[in-house]
Amino acid sequence: MNRIVSIVMLVMALGACATAGRDFSRAPSERFVIGQTNKDQVLQAMGSPHRVDNVSFNGEIVEAASYVYVAMGTGTPLETGVTPVRSAQFYFQKDRLVGQTFNSSFKDDHTRFDDTLVTRVIKGTTRRSEVIALLGKPAGTGVAPIAKAPAREVLIYSYITNRGANRITSRNARIGLDANDVVDYVEVQNRNPD
Repeated sequence: MNRIVSIVMLVMALGACATAGRDFSRAPSERFVIGQTNKDQVLQAMGSPHRVDNVSFNGEIVEAASYVYVAMGTGTPLETGVTPVRSAQFYFQKDRLVGQTFNSSFKDDHTRFDDTLVTRVIKGTTRRSEVIALLGKPAGTGVAPIAKAPAREVLIYSYITNRGANRITSRNARIGLDANDVVDYVEVQNRNPD
C-alpha cells in the first residue's frame, strides 16, 4: 500500500496545475478474472500503464502495472478539501493476473470504508459475505502470492486521500479467506488517519 501512496504523491507533484494521467473507470469485476486474465488482456483494455514495477508480496516477486488519474481542481471529491485521485493496480506473476486494486477519492466511485468496523472481523469465524456486508465492496482482491498462505484469497480495502502539501492519509485492510470463505487473517495499516 505504501507503493500506491508513493505513486499518487509523484503524480500529484507532476500535475500540480490541472490534471495528471489519463482518466479511467473502475473495471467491472467480471472484466478481469484473477487467475485467468493475462497481462496482454489487461493492457489491451486499460492502455499503457503510468508505471510498471517489480514488487514483493510474501517473498515472491510480481509485476505491478499502475494507472493513476489526478483531477486538480476539476473533479468532485467525496470529501471537502481533498484532491480527487483515482488509481488502479494490476499484479501479474508469469503474465497471469494474481491481484488487482482500485482506489478513488472521487465522489462517484470512492473506495472509502469504515476502518473502525474491521475489529468486528474475526479470524476463523467471519465469512466472506459477512465481511462484505460489514465493509462494503472491496477495493481489490488477490490470490497467492498477494494473499498470504494458507489463505486462498485476500479482500483488499483501501482509501487514500490528499489534502494538499503532502498531507496524504490512507486506510487499508487486507482480509485473507480460506477455501471455505472464512477469514484466515486480518491486517490493518493506516497512515496519518484523521
